[in-house]
Amino acid sequence: MYKNRFSITVILVFLFVLAAIAQSKRSLWTIDAMNTENYVGAPIANGKIGILPWKEPFSVCHVMLNHVFDIGDAGVNQALQGINAFHLELSLDGQKVEMRSVTN
Repeated sequence: MYKNRFSITVILVFLFVLAAIAQSKRSLWTIDAMNTENYVGAPIANGKIGILPWKEPFSVCHVMLNHVFDIGDAGVNQALQGINAFHLELSLDGQKVEMRSVTN
């Protein structure tokens, strides 16, 4: 019975130490993006409107409307881009937030 308790205690201490070591390594959960040259934001949509973000903070590349199509090249239907009504600007302490002013 004491052997089982000792074994369980040793295993728990080992797991605790292992978890502490794993949490101390910051690089495991940190993602740094230094180059945004080929960046494409994750699109979001709700079924009626879709928004594709751009590489600049708070900017929108395309707005797509659901069930709005046009005949494109070679007679293939293509979705039309909607009017971009999301021209947002964020200012902190009177300074506009832009890509060059954003740092880690």
